[in-house]
Amino acid sequence: MDKYIKVQKIGEGSFGKAFLVKDKENSQQYVIKEINISKVKNGCLYIVMDYCEGGDLFKKINAQKGVLFSEDQILDWFVQICLALKHIHDRKILHMVYLVTNYFKLLMKTFEAGNMKNLVLKIISGSFPPVSMHYSYDLRNLLAQLFKRNPRDRPSVNSILEKNFIAKRVEKFLTPQVRKIKNNEH
Repeated sequence: MDKYIKVQKIGEGSFGKAFLVKDKENSQQYVIKEINISKVKNGCLYIVMDYCEGGDLFKKINAQKGVLFSEDQILDWFVQICLALKHIHDRKILHMVYLVTNYFKLLMKTFEAGNMKNLVLKIISGSFPPVSMHYSYDLRNLLAQLFKRNPRDRPSVNSILEKNFIAKRVEKFLTPQVRKIKNNEH
């Protein structure tokens, strides 16, 4: 925390608080999540993240007010979430549930569940209605696989990223260095 200056509190949740901060050296803006952990020496865990001026995914979803997102937008976000999950899984890092919460909320209008609790109950029971025909067969089929009742029947993040319609989108989210390595492998 010594490297940053707190600008303002931008959020608060059950796990802690989020602050907009500036790097003391280069004035770059970041978000720091302060997570309360009672057994840690100073009582908090700090996570430094990139600052997104337009807000986070949760804010974007709520602003939509029930209007369906375009498939391109959903797939772009989905690919980024999958790449993030792959990155942390490959490094044996645990991730928090809020990523899943945001994605479920994104789909909530599609499943007409009303609230998060009802959505989870519908997914667990396998009784959710089909996804809107507004979306492609590939996306609807992937969602059906992701929401299978038995977790063992669900695709892994690696197999999702290998699906043709997903793999086509991955490259635009890779850094130039990773793109170069990937191209040299083929």
